[in-house]
Amino acid sequence: MFLTKQTSRHATWGACGPRRATFAVATALVLGGVAGCSSGGGVDAEVPVAASASVTATPTAESDEAAILVAYREFFARQTEISMAPKEQRRVLLEPFTADPALERVLRGMFAAEEIGEVGYGTPEVDPAVDSVDGDEATVLDCQDTRKFGRKEVSGGEFTTRGIKHAKVVATMKRGADGAWRVASVGYPEEPC
Repeated sequence: MFLTKQTSRHATWGACGPRRATFAVATALVLGGVAGCSSGGGVDAEVPVAASASVTATPTAESDEAAILVAYREFFARQTEISMAPKEQRRVLLEPFTADPALERVLRGMFAAEEIGEVGYGTPEVDPAVDSVDGDEATVLDCQDTRKFGRKEVSGGEFTTRGIKHAKVVATMKRGADGAWRVASVGYPEEPC
């Protein structure tokens, strides 16, 4: 809603075609207490753990895909909330899941909407799939229902933009130096999804 031209200007596309189904498996590391065995076969709970002992998790394709999809979903789920936040807080709220150039474009869009008395409303229905991961860059494909997502007047609450049922989305995700995935660009191709 704040990245591209107004969603109400999108052409209406046909029904979504077959989609590549990608199932991401979230990987969680649960580290429990470390105990040693005593000579009697019981557990000796007083065995100290060496300070230098560490466990290193190796990222897997599944954990990357899960992290990518979490950042993608959060990006769209939080647009309305962040557009209503005080101007000086918006960058900090977007940075955990948004990178440039998308970060600057979203901020400019929010500031421009604010200047004409508009704010975001709603949340799109998303159904993303990771299309590819190449090092620290990934592509996400989505077919969103954006009919309940757009901008509205702050004063009267009248909707100024409306989305469509089948909005094709192609997003580029980047992994930052901190290891977190963020939305770097979002495009809405003018073709059916």
